[in-house]
Amino acid sequence: MTGTSVIWHVRCRPDTSPEDYLNVLDLLARFTPQVQPLPPLAALAQVNGSLRLFGVDAGELATRFRVQAVVQCAESRTVRDRSTRP
Repeated sequence: MTGTSVIWHVRCRPDTSPEDYLNVLDLLARFTPQVQPLPPLAALAQVNGSLRLFGVDAGELATRFRVQAVVQCAESRTVRDRSTRP
């Protein structure tokens, strides 16, 4: 998939505390350094390098993120991934 970027759009529930939102951003940073917070409770994350690092597709990586988010924050997150061409 040369020239294609995979970008996650991560949204927290409306009742998420500011502390939990920061925890989600920290968790995203463990998957990729390319995280852009989108206040009030969302973020974009470019995960191409992470897909290569973990050797999985975007859906599997999103599943791993969701599981860790539930374990760390005790709530689920919505993760959508999109492939884009420059």
